[in-house]
Amino acid sequence: MLINIADLVRVYFDIPPSQTLRYVQEEYGHLFEKGKRCEADIVFIGVGKLRKKPRYVYFVEPVAYDDESVFWYDKMGRMARIDFENFQNKIIQVHIDFEFDSHFLGIIMEYLISFKLLKHGACFCHASAIEYKGTRILFPAWRHAGKTNLMLHFLELGARYVADDWVILYKDGSVLPLPKRLHLLYYNFMTYPSLVKGLEPEARAMINFTQKAMEGEYDLDWDVVDAIRQRIRYRRPIYELGAEADYDKAQVGMIFLLQKEVTDRNVLEVKRVTAEVMSVLTQPILYFEQMHFHSAYAAHKIRSGKPVPYLEKRNTMIADVLQESYKKIPFLYEVSFTAGTDVKKIADLIVKHIRKVSRV
Repeated sequence: MLINIADLVRVYFDIPPSQTLRYVQEEYGHLFEKGKRCEADIVFIGVGKLRKKPRYVYFVEPVAYDDESVFWYDKMGRMARIDFENFQNKIIQVHIDFEFDSHFLGIIMEYLISFKLLKHGACFCHASAIEYKGTRILFPAWRHAGKTNLMLHFLELGARYVADDWVILYKDGSVLPLPKRLHLLYYNFMTYPSLVKGLEPEARAMINFTQKAMEGEYDLDWDVVDAIRQRIRYRRPIYELGAEADYDKAQVGMIFLLQKEVTDRNVLEVKRVTAEVMSVLTQPILYFEQMHFHSAYAAHKIRSGKPVPYLEKRNTMIADVLQESYKKIPFLYEVSFTAGTDVKKIADLIVKHIRKVSRV
C-alpha cells in the first residue's frame, strides 16, 4: 500500500491486515496510489512482535535504544524501530509491531514526511487553514490554543475547509493541506455540541459522562476525571460535518498566529508582524510538535556516535523555508488573547482585520 504526498514524498506500508493498517486506510485512504515498495521514500514494515535486546537504555519517554537501533515505544510497550544511519538514502525503513498505537504511528509518519519535504523547499506548519472570501488563511498555533475551534467557527461563517492540523508550506508562500480526518478533542465537542451527531452511541455516551463528571455530578477524583477528558479523541471526515473542502495548492493571503496567554488581565488584540518575527514565533511550535523525533535522533547520536549530515542541518533548513515563505505572504498578524476567551470574539476581531485589508 503506497501513499503519495503531492508527488513529493511516498510512504509504503508493508503491513498485514491489522488495527494499525485499518487506521492508515481510514486516515490517509484518499492519498493511496498503485506503486511498489522500491518507489517509496519511507517504508513501514510490520513485524509480529518486536522485542528489546537484553541491553537497552530508556532515553526519554517515549524513546529508547539497544544494541540494534533506536526505537519509540507506545503506552503498551509496543515498538517502532528506525534506521537513522540510512536516513539520507532514498528509503527510510521503520519496523513496527503489528498492533503499535495507530495514532502514534501517524505522528511518526508525519515526522518523517516533514524532514523529507525539506529537500523540496517545503516544510510542515502546525496550523488550521481555511479559504474565506477568496483568501487562503492560516491559523498557526501551539497545541490546545484553539486553532480547530476557530476553524470550525469560520466554517459556520461560510469558509471552506483546508486543513485542521498540518499544512505543507512552500518557499513561494503557497500551501498544500495534508488531507486527513478532523482530530476532535473534548473541548471541541463542548464548544460545538453538534459535532456529537453522527458519532457511535458509545462515543456519545462517553462525552456525556465526561461532561457530567466535569460538572461534579459524579463523586470522582479530579485527576481521574481529567485523565478521562484527555483521552477523548475522535476522528471525523470533514464531509460528515457537511462542510466544503479545498485541498488544492494555493497562495496564502493572510496568517493569524494564535497566542493564548494565561494571565489575570483581559487580552484580545491583533498586531502586524514581519516575516522574521513570524518565523521566530512559529519555529518553536514546529520543534515542540516534533519533539519525539528530535529525542530519537539525539539518542541515535549517543548510541552510534554518527551524526546524519542532512538532519544536522534540519533546523537551519526549516528556518529558511519558513522565512522565505512568510516574505511572500502579504499580511502577517499575531493574535493575543486570554485563555478562555470566547472563540466568537476572536473570530470577530480577525474578520474586522480581513475586511480592513480587503478595503486597502
